[in-house]
Amino acid sequence: MDTKVLYVKYNPSRRDDYLIETSIYESNGRCYVKKEALTVEAKRHIKRMDYNYNRLLDINSEDVVRLTPIVDRGEDYIVYEYVSGDSLYDMLCEYFYSDAKDNFINLIDRYYYLLVKFLRPTDIFTTDDSEIFLFDGIDMDYIKGLANYAQVSYFDLIFSNIISTGQDYVVIDYEWLFNTSLPIHYIFYRALKYGFYGIHLSAGVDVNDCVEFTYFMDKYGICEDEIKTYDMIERNLQRHVSGEKQEIAGRYREGKEIDFEGEMQTLQREVAVLRRELDLFPHRVTSRWVDIFRKSPFVMKLYNALKG
Repeated sequence: MDTKVLYVKYNPSRRDDYLIETSIYESNGRCYVKKEALTVEAKRHIKRMDYNYNRLLDINSEDVVRLTPIVDRGEDYIVYEYVSGDSLYDMLCEYFYSDAKDNFINLIDRYYYLLVKFLRPTDIFTTDDSEIFLFDGIDMDYIKGLANYAQVSYFDLIFSNIISTGQDYVVIDYEWLFNTSLPIHYIFYRALKYGFYGIHLSAGVDVNDCVEFTYFMDKYGICEDEIKTYDMIERNLQRHVSGEKQEIAGRYREGKEIDFEGEMQTLQREVAVLRRELDLFPHRVTSRWVDIFRKSPFVMKLYNALKG
């Protein structure tokens, strides 16, 4: 079998339980995505993705979205088809940078509609003891008083994980689902704040210049108390996924113990990969470039030079 690896990525900031490698490769003229455990502990996380996929199949009775099929699986890996198209994230970027405000708002509204139709909200709240860390420091009575919980808490159903093919919408990642009930509002808020507005702001770009973030909070009835609660859930989630590594990253952000030479070498490697992506996957590059922009204004200038 003729196989060519096109792209490899992993996130070293995760705990060993979640440390995986994501690669895109071509085989016999078709592209696939492979997620593989890098530690023994992460094998359970890989197996969980297969379980998550089947849970989502069960609730997708109206075929609101299409799920990328898993085509191969093993003890420490899964493989699914690579989907060509534009992610909702990239579409939002296009509308934002072209100042197409109405299109931007309409796509956010479309996303919320897909979220509700796919995750099928319920007023029944359930918890899983292994996931109670999500609510550390949070008033459980307040959480239980909220409505419209996702039947399956697919909290990472962010814009970059939904691809528009022109004919339908395809979900491409099943890595993060919880058994514990999470409000639809949290999943929406997380995608909007942490999956778009926040990413751009950390790169020095204010999306509020196009549409105020508060516009969507008011439109969908997400109040200040909810926002504070959802921010706490997000902090608890990131602390759980990253563990001690998040604390180390926090010290680096404060300007302590930074290995500048190592940071530069990392940036050089990422720039080399991203340069290659410009040729291989021009329709999927936007989100990854914005992510690297967060790390260095210099890379943003380099990107503009490469595009020119």
